[in-house]
Amino acid sequence: MKILQKTYLFLLLFSASACEPDIQTELLPLKKQVVVDGWIEQGNFAYVFLTYNTPYFSNLDSASFRALVATYAKVTISDGENSEILTLMRDTNYFPPVFYRGTELKGKVGKTYSLIIVDNLDTITASTTINQPVVLDSIWFEFNSKGDSMGIVKGTFTDNVNVKNYYRTFTKIKNVNKVFVPTLISNFDDKYFNGERFTFSLKKGPETYLKPVKNIYYSRGDSIQVKITSIDEKSYNFWLSYQNEVMNSGNPFAASHSKIASDINGGLGIWCGYGSSYYLVIAK
Repeated sequence: MKILQKTYLFLLLFSASACEPDIQTELLPLKKQVVVDGWIEQGNFAYVFLTYNTPYFSNLDSASFRALVATYAKVTISDGENSEILTLMRDTNYFPPVFYRGTELKGKVGKTYSLIIVDNLDTITASTTINQPVVLDSIWFEFNSKGDSMGIVKGTFTDNVNVKNYYRTFTKIKNVNKVFVPTLISNFDDKYFNGERFTFSLKKGPETYLKPVKNIYYSRGDSIQVKITSIDEKSYNFWLSYQNEVMNSGNPFAASHSKIASDINGGLGIWCGYGSSYYLVIAK
């Protein structure tokens, strides 16, 4: 699933993997593990970010932070027929700016993709499926009230009654965001609207949760690229638990630092397949 938004995932997975201390006891030793943030969508190459976990109360400076990025792993993806070893690349639009990316094997709808990571710590595996993208019936911009200059994106689609569906949503504002950013509440399933025509609302998500969220509305004149994705159940469980942790971390009456539902065998994190549909909405 990115720039500073990924910073929070990077740090959150570190803290979630640490032992939650009792105030009167010492921290238990932390087992060092690889943290994976990887995805593949139809028509695009795979992206895999690899870092190492660290204790929740550890001090991070620029030198120790760089040491947490795994740059010597062998990362392979396969669709059951073809495979590819991903290439280490650098792009400052993302964080961390170093990651593994495919150059040959592009995602296809209906395919299941396995991920194998060979690191000096362990061999890590995962699998994900690219589900059929959702096709919207309509999408539009709606101002909060008459005369207001800010508002939200709304849309409708008809859910497939024969399939259990899971969704994740992103937006990218032209000349504001360099990459797609998950919306404020980006994950939902068809529990309450299976087989029905459903109307959804999208509010702007922050590029980072490390600072207070100040503005959740799009502004008049924004060119908003919307990405609606279908994901599999394992990916949904991860992103829902991540979303809940993000929301609870700022709530003094809710528990935080709960276990994130990783789908990685031998490590932590997420390997997610996206069946993506794109739409352009002008805020006017």
